Amino acid sequence: MKKVAVLALLSSFFARAALSQSTATPSAELSLQAVPGPLSNGIPQRFTFLLKNESNHPIVLPRPILDCGGSYTGEIWLRYHFTPRDPASRGVGFGCAADKYQWPSILDRVKEWKALQAGELLTVEGDAQTLHLQELQAGDYDLWVEYIPPFVPDDDLRTLTRFGYRTALRKLTSEHMHFEKHP
Repeated sequence: MKKVAVLALLSSFFARAALSQSTATPSAELSLQAVPGPLSNGIPQRFTFLLKNESNHPIVLPRPILDCGGSYTGEIWLRYHFTPRDPASRGVGFGCAADKYQWPSILDRVKEWKALQAGELLTVEGDAQTLHLQELQAGDYDLWVEYIPPFVPDDDLRTLTRFGYRTALRKLTSEHMHFEKHP
């Protein structure tokens, strides 16, 4: 009898643990779109990035930064594949690193986040210099955008869920766009 009670108790514990894990899993749906601005020599001089709440409930989301280590807020990266007009030329590369240390508690962090209602947009804009487009060489560019969500540890995600917050923590990739830079 004791074995049955212990097994029932353990079974109940693991079932609740699995349930709390599954309710903590982000269920909010978010979409990503990149809208190019005016062209100069065939390349956009600015982009507007749209994160849209596609769910039927509010979600909370920090305003992501444009590249450069945004595990605290999430980040938006403009990626590209370059085919040079002159096969002997090389593409331009860049790198950066930045982040925030000594993060506040998740309940303090979420105070800085935007509550997106169903269908609402979070807009982030970037110019050619910020997006590293000012030094591109002549050739074909296949551009796309990636949204990398903020890092939220499992315990913090459970805390958000317990306090009634929903968020979206999945990486997103936009559709590809093709541009040709003129010399």
